[in-house]
Amino acid sequence: PADLSRMLLLFDGSVSSFHALKLVADMAAHMSGEIKILTVDDDTDKAESIQVEARSYLEPLDLRTTYVTAPGRADRAAIALAAQEPVGLVVAGMRGHSAMHDLILGSVSEHIMRSLELPILLVP
Repeated sequence: PADLSRMLLLFDGSVSSFHALKLVADMAAHMSGEIKILTVDDDTDKAESIQVEARSYLEPLDLRTTYVTAPGRADRAAIALAAQEPVGLVVAGMRGHSAMHDLILGSVSEHIMRSLELPILLVP
């Protein structure tokens, strides 16, 4: 079974990713867990500025956190990071599409689910 206390959060600064951030923070606090925050953007400065928002929320909570930025596509970056540094749960915010839209056209979350044998938690 997966160690759910080791979480990878895909954080892009969207409203749904903030909801996911708050959820993983609560989970980590209750499970003495660890959170890896991944922000993907080809513009490194932009990715780092997005992570400042996550840091400002998490630092007062004194949780074990690691911050990672990567260029490219979020799904590929998450899959690569999970392969390098094992996690037990991948968490991502759901963005503006209906579930039917994602089933038909695909999504970052779907690609991650098909590529990793880990639980994926999608937060609206």
